Amino acid sequence: MKKLIFVLAVCMALGIAGFASAGTQKGDTTLVGSAGYRNYTTPEYWDIYAQIGIGHFLTDQFQLEATLAGSWDEDSSMYGVLLRPNYHFATQTSFVPYVGVSAGGYFLKGDFDETVFSYGAQIGVKQFFRENAFMQVECNWQRYEVESESEDLLQIVLGFGFEI
Repeated sequence: MKKLIFVLAVCMALGIAGFASAGTQKGDTTLVGSAGYRNYTTPEYWDIYAQIGIGHFLTDQFQLEATLAGSWDEDSSMYGVLLRPNYHFATQTSFVPYVGVSAGGYFLKGDFDETVFSYGAQIGVKQFFRENAFMQVECNWQRYEVESESEDLLQIVLGFGFEI
């Protein structure tokens, strides 16, 4: 956990100092890969989480992103596809915060095999270190129901991306 706090502090410091005069604008398409940890509420445990997404900016601030996501541990796995509209602030700077929502489906494999609908929200920052390349830190929350019980997931991921 101390490492995560350190990474977030470094990202915030880099955002204040700035690396590149970059940002996002209408028509840009980005590709990003991220990995991190996921916390389950029932039962309480953590596992490894990864996602890869491709997004297109419909306006200077509004991005529509499709993401393949998954997590796994020694007993189970979870893979899904999410549609994630994101709103970006301060898009003409090297430090770009964003918020968004998500919806999609996950396939769960383990003690039971089931396909579930999921929805959630995310908040994150992109720090451009070149005009078309960035580092991303994101915290996202997902909810789905399995066997009539709601499951909340908290994911913290660090990733790298670039404009294509």
